[in-house]
Amino acid sequence: MKPILFNGDMVRAILDGRKTQTRRVMKPQPNPITNGPVDHLKIYTSGWMEGESAPKYVLEKCPYGQPGDLLYVKEAFAKNISGCPNGITYRADHVNPRGDGPVNPIKWTSARFMPRSASRITLRIIDVRVQRVQEIGESDAMSEGVVSKFDGQKYFPIGYVFKELWDSINAKRGFGWDVDPWVWCISFEHVKQSQSGGGNDGR
Repeated sequence: MKPILFNGDMVRAILDGRKTQTRRVMKPQPNPITNGPVDHLKIYTSGWMEGESAPKYVLEKCPYGQPGDLLYVKEAFAKNISGCPNGITYRADHVNPRGDGPVNPIKWTSARFMPRSASRITLRIIDVRVQRVQEIGESDAMSEGVVSKFDGQKYFPIGYVFKELWDSINAKRGFGWDVDPWVWCISFEHVKQSQSGGGNDGR
């Protein structure tokens, strides 16, 4: 079982049943075939095993796994918290990021350092696709867990909200929306939530 990281907003979207897809930058970025239409499952110019189909070769390179594989979600958490099952609570469950407030603040641990034993969410991969990030449609953007916004004056459609989300995570790494990087598009289902976490303060 492999790990996958999500921020608090996306964890809440998974728990609410709104998020069933995630897009992750392909590293390294593939060399696209430039002469003629690009077949998204044949974007590598070399390395195929003799007798092996290109789609199988490309999809087997997905670092998150293949359809049927399980992933455990890593998220920001805190341990040794009194009153929580197994002493663990999760930042996504707290409206106030300081947790219990300034008198008794919670010291959060980055999702990167979450051990598998502390994970409360397990996902099963349903499908893996290869595409450019800008190819995402409205239905897939909804499956990414984003919703349209209205700030009282202006309406922001789902596609715009996803673009903002993408750039907030990937632009500083050189894979912003305008770069239109190749991505792994992973569809999944939520198959388990353990009873290890707790500490909801008003979500």
